[in-house]
Amino acid sequence: MGTFGLSGGDDYVIQAVKQINFGPVEKVTYFHRTSNGYEQVDEDFVIRADLHKTNSYKNFKCDIHNKFFEINLYGRSTFSKHHWKANVARPASQIDIGRR
Repeated sequence: MGTFGLSGGDDYVIQAVKQINFGPVEKVTYFHRTSNGYEQVDEDFVIRADLHKTNSYKNFKCDIHNKFFEINLYGRSTFSKHHWKANVARPASQIDIGRR
């Protein structure tokens, strides 16, 4: 499929999820690294670029505001399929917790 706007070692996208703790998702954003920093992209960009959700993430919780934040990494499939959670056939919007 080619690199679809991705260059060299920048074959990844960062997903940021904000939700009410144990509640609905409030916002999902994606960021792609460019030569000028990061730019926001949509989920269609991730799908067309054939990036997959890796087993790399970080969670944060704010008890004061009752919010939960999750950072996920999407990249090229270079590992065992056991480590990949999403693919083009199952985009993130269909598998992320709270978005079902």
